[in-house]
Amino acid sequence: MRKRFPTEFSLPDFSREEWGLFVGGYCVMLKEVALTTTPNIMSGSVVTKLPPWTVLRMTGPAVIDADTGNARRPCVLHLLPYADTEGEDADTSGAIAEGKTSGYITVYDKSTMQAPIRPYGIANMTSPVEVIKETVLTRTGELTQRKTLAESAGGGDGGQKQVIRRVRTGEHIDILGLPIKVGPILRVRARAQEDGKTGWFTVHDRRNNLDYIHLS
Repeated sequence: MRKRFPTEFSLPDFSREEWGLFVGGYCVMLKEVALTTTPNIMSGSVVTKLPPWTVLRMTGPAVIDADTGNARRPCVLHLLPYADTEGEDADTSGAIAEGKTSGYITVYDKSTMQAPIRPYGIANMTSPVEVIKETVLTRTGELTQRKTLAESAGGGDGGQKQVIRRVRTGEHIDILGLPIKVGPILRVRARAQEDGKTGWFTVHDRRNNLDYIHLS
């Protein structure tokens, strides 16, 4: 009976933040995919195109689109990687402004046999992440001025108050929270595996099309 109906299983040691990500059902887009109004792409309409680094929260199980064979799931938008202000980095779709924040997304594409989405920040699955571009670990996430970011990276007086330490290429970092937007920049609270230091670091710069960690 115990073999057929196991009564216990082991999970990795989660921090409170990591547990929140584990049960939250959050995913991040790896490539541009359309958010639609219905599970069936042909019978519904497109709400908006979601670019890479869009964060979604899944709200139900996957269903199969009868026309394409793709697996699709209902979801709500948590974060679009656009700047909140008008300009080249702003969301031009108007989806968020119009309150169109839910729909269906393809989670497995049968034609390419690939998933354009992955779970976000799951310990021992999609966390830790590997740093692919040197950055810095800072005390706060809300760096509201580009000057402050530059000082942090360069070690100026303003940056010294914010910087905990540099994060080198190749380091592995535990994800502890969802991204926040600082203009066109996405920043995440995280913990360095090397020394346990906790702070905030940049994961994506949309304006300059830079990734600081492997997304796929």
